[in-house]
Amino acid sequence: MCTGATVASAQDTDAGERLPVTVLVVPQVAYPGSSVRVSGKTISMGAGSTVKIAFEVDTRADHNDRARSSTVTATVDTSGSYVITTRIDQPGIYRVFATAPDGKGRDSTTFTLLDPPDLTDDVTKGFDELVTEGMDPLVRRVRAEIDALPANPAKGDAEEKLDVVAAKMKAWPAISKQLRAATERFQTLSKKNPAAVSLFQPRLQKLADITAETAAENAVVAEELARSAANGVTCEKMEQAIEGLKVVSAAANFVQSKILDVGVAFGIDLSAESFTKAMTPPSLKSNSEYAFALNEGSKFLSNIMIAPEAFPAALFQLVTDAGVYVKQKSFDQYCEKMEGPLAATMHAEYYRDKATWWSYDIALKGKLYLRYARNAPPGSAVHMTGEFVGSATSFGVWEDALAVLYPVTKKTSTMLRKLIVPPGAPFLETEGKSMAGSSPVGFFIPVEADLVGDKLTLRMLDARSDFSDAIQAQVTYVLMGPMILAPIVVKYDLPYVKARFLLNRAMSESPIEFPVAVGRGAMRIQRSITRTRPGDGNKANYTLNITACNPGCE
Repeated sequence: MCTGATVASAQDTDAGERLPVTVLVVPQVAYPGSSVRVSGKTISMGAGSTVKIAFEVDTRADHNDRARSSTVTATVDTSGSYVITTRIDQPGIYRVFATAPDGKGRDSTTFTLLDPPDLTDDVTKGFDELVTEGMDPLVRRVRAEIDALPANPAKGDAEEKLDVVAAKMKAWPAISKQLRAATERFQTLSKKNPAAVSLFQPRLQKLADITAETAAENAVVAEELARSAANGVTCEKMEQAIEGLKVVSAAANFVQSKILDVGVAFGIDLSAESFTKAMTPPSLKSNSEYAFALNEGSKFLSNIMIAPEAFPAALFQLVTDAGVYVKQKSFDQYCEKMEGPLAATMHAEYYRDKATWWSYDIALKGKLYLRYARNAPPGSAVHMTGEFVGSATSFGVWEDALAVLYPVTKKTSTMLRKLIVPPGAPFLETEGKSMAGSSPVGFFIPVEADLVGDKLTLRMLDARSDFSDAIQAQVTYVLMGPMILAPIVVKYDLPYVKARFLLNRAMSESPIEFPVAVGRGAMRIQRSITRTRPGDGNKANYTLNITACNPGCE
């Protein structure tokens, strides 16, 4: 059992220790005139506790010569939460610092207030990077995987489908140019007509939101693109190609939805009359030039994004069709697959003198995938490759460390405690295995298996991805008492083991065997394991349930 960091070392502190504080700014990218919400958590030191929030200019940005630093104060409630809404008018990149009520604890984040001329650049640049530097190279890599397959009629058909996808991708530069022209029209209208600024501001803020969302989507596609091409057997190559197409499909769907968001922000969901009325201040009602420019901009957006054949709606459908075709016509010709649900739990306890001072829980949900070549000779061993893919759906923790390990502390002081437990996340198979493995609480663990007769033996390999190291419970105590001149802060992290560690211990750190049930046109494996592992001053209980079928389990 991995005990992780001990509380004893964290206990070595003094009155100079800092109170913890967190800070979150929403939105992180904003358009001038937007209200910015700053919130976070700390520990209240009583009535009147406040957090100081400073916006400090990052001098590395080109247009920060106009930005100005500023400071606001937020009141901390009894639960330790604070929130304040403020407005920053000068464009720039800001570091946002939150200082805890003790004046020592500090946390920071960043916030960008866009320079209006930069907004169109940022919107189109984000989409351009996603399509031309992410999706297009990923489609080419998938094509290379298909090219490496053995010759067969389905292979040629799949290549033709991917050629159509690649051809559609080439239409993007023209779409990007039109998108830029449309958004520039609305920005120009806002700039030339100050009376309409307040009406445009929330719509332009939507464009700023899209720039931040696009950056996050770019990171997912870049991670998939960075994975080296599969070097395994044919079934591995086809599986990797299918997963790559799932990522491209998800990215195309993202582009489709976000360009539609741009259009909705500028009236394509409204009639021309309704949009003109909503976006025209009283002082511009008789301005025919303004009304004409407003309607033309909205029509321009409508033409490039909502027609059935428009990019990227057509691209999304093409990529989806190609992925389904590759699976059905290529993978299913050469390979078999077993797959089914995985569920596992761990409950760990740590104790001294029979008194528990710390316990935690982890729950996993996911799926086992196994692939193997069709038509193995009768009676031969069948080698399989695959993976455990899933997510930690929940984390739990309980602790009473200071009271159990340091009983004198409890007797001589009043202890205020704050406990932060990381959230879990559901396993969403529809997002694809690469997406699941990239989550901070996701895991992707390759496995190998051999099927001999009516027994399947499965072995885990090293994890390709596992929980983030940041997944920890955070504990903070503030100690106060008649013998303490100033509040003493004690804080420490309580770690969680990784998913592979949990599964390995549940499997007794050895290959796991499954009896194979074979029926008419179907094959099934299933195991349920409950295990207790004692240790020195600790113990852990594990459960593991795995089912896999060919075809898939009902």
